Amino acid sequence: MLDFIRSNKRFLQFVLLLFIVPSFVIVGAWDMVSPNAGASVVAVVDGREIDRTTWENAHRRSVEQMSAQFGGQIPAELLNNAEARRSTLDQIITRALIEQAAHRSKVGVSDESLKTIIANIPEFQDKGSFSLARAQAFLRERGLTTETFEQGLRSDLSAEIMPRLIAESSIGSRQLARHLSRAETEVRRVRVQAFRPDAFLAKAEASDAEVTQEYQSNAQRYQSPESLDIELLVLGGERPAADIEAFSNLVYEQSDSLAPAAKRFGLSPLTVRGVGREGVAPGAIQDADARAAMRNPALLAQLFKPDVLVDRRNTESVEIRAGLFASARVVRHLPASSLPLEAVSADIRKRLQQMKALSAAQEAAKRWASDSSAVARQPILSLARADARSALQSLGVSEQSPQARAVLMAVFSERLRLGAPAQIDLGADGVLSIVLDSVRLASDDSPGARDRVGPAFGLIQELEADFSTRVWLRELEQRYKVERFSKRIEAAES
Repeated sequence: MLDFIRSNKRFLQFVLLLFIVPSFVIVGAWDMVSPNAGASVVAVVDGREIDRTTWENAHRRSVEQMSAQFGGQIPAELLNNAEARRSTLDQIITRALIEQAAHRSKVGVSDESLKTIIANIPEFQDKGSFSLARAQAFLRERGLTTETFEQGLRSDLSAEIMPRLIAESSIGSRQLARHLSRAETEVRRVRVQAFRPDAFLAKAEASDAEVTQEYQSNAQRYQSPESLDIELLVLGGERPAADIEAFSNLVYEQSDSLAPAAKRFGLSPLTVRGVGREGVAPGAIQDADARAAMRNPALLAQLFKPDVLVDRRNTESVEIRAGLFASARVVRHLPASSLPLEAVSADIRKRLQQMKALSAAQEAAKRWASDSSAVARQPILSLARADARSALQSLGVSEQSPQARAVLMAVFSERLRLGAPAQIDLGADGVLSIVLDSVRLASDDSPGARDRVGPAFGLIQELEADFSTRVWLRELEQRYKVERFSKRIEAAES
C-alpha cells in the first residue's frame, strides 16, 4: 500500500482539485444533488444517463483549465469550439465506462487503503500528522460531507486502477527497441538552399487596381472589430450560499442596473473598455478577479446575447471559479464597420507585395532544385537525427520557429529520396530547397546504438500501453451500449 502511495504522490496532490472544489460535480455527482434536473440527455452509457448539466460543468471546467494553462492568451472561441465540446463528452463517457467496468469486475479500494490515502493528503495534515478536525473543517468550507468526499475519492481511485492494470499488461518488443535505437544514430548529408521572400521584395509590386480588387473582394477582412464597453461586478471572497443566491437574484430581477447588487454587497462596478468576443487585450485589466471574469467563455457569450447587447440587461450571475461570481452589463456597443480604402490601402499593398515575393521565392526554389549544376555547387551539410538543435542551426531555422518541428520531420522523412529534390515550406519565411546526398546508420552493436536501447524500449512500452488502453476502451464501448447525442451540444455555449 505504501508503494502505491509513493508512486501516486502527484495523483494525490490533484485529489482536492478533482473532488473538493465546488465544481467537482463532473460525472455522476450532479445526479446525487438534483437527478435529471430537466436537462436534456447528451449521452447514455449502459443505461446510465449523462445530462447536459453534467456536461456543461465538465466543459466549463475544462475550458477554464486550458485557459489558465496558457495564461489566458488563447482566445476563448479556440478553446470552446465544436471539437472541444465533443472531446469533453468523450471524456465523460470514458470515465463512465471505466467506472462501470471497475464495478462489474469488483475492482475497488479497501477501507484501510482509503484511510491511508486520506491520511496522506497534505491539506488534511497538521504538523506532518493527519488531523480529523482540519479535514472536516476543510470539507465543511466547501459544502461537502465526509461521506460525499470519501465516496468521490473511492470512485476516482477505483476508476484509476483499471486503466493502469491494462497498461501494465502490455509487453514491449526489445527487437523493435534495437531498431529504433539504431535509427536514432542516423546522419543525413544534404545540400540545401534557402529562398527568403525578403530577397524578392524589391521587385514585387502591387498596382492600384490590384489593391482595389483585393479590398472589394475581401471587404469583411478590412473592418474595425466589434467591441463593447461594459460595467463588471465581481463577487468574491468567502461567501455563504445565501449571499451567492442573493447576488444572483439581484442582478437577474433588477436587470436594468448593477447598482442594487453593488450597494447590497459594498462593491464597486469596474468599467472595462474594448471587450471583444474573445475577451480583452492582455494586460488591459490589473485586477486578478476581473481579469479571470473577462477570460470566462460563459460570461463573454452572455455579453453578446440580444437581451444584454440590445436591451442593456444585466447578464446572469456566472460562476467564474469556485467562490468567484460575476455579472456585467453593456454600456456601449461598437459594431464592426468597414474601414475606408484610404485607411487600409497601405497595408493591403504591403501584404500583396509580400505574397508576390513569397511566390517568387517558391518558384526560385524549384528552379534551383532542377538545376543539377547549381545543386552540385552547394556545400554538403551533415544533419544528425539525434541532435535536432544542431540540425536546425545548420539549416538556418530558429528553434522557436513555428515551422521547426515540420522542418525536422521533412528532413528526416522516409519520403525524402536520394537525389530527389524537395521543398520544405517555411510559411512566411519562404522555402528550403533540399536534395538528399547520402544516409549513414551506426551498426547495431555500436556504442551509440546500445546506449539508446533503454530509452527506446521505454518509449515502446509507453506506446503499447497507450494502444492497449485504447483497444480496451473500444471493447468496453461495444460491450456496454453507448449512445451519443452530439447534436445537443454542437451549438451549446459553455
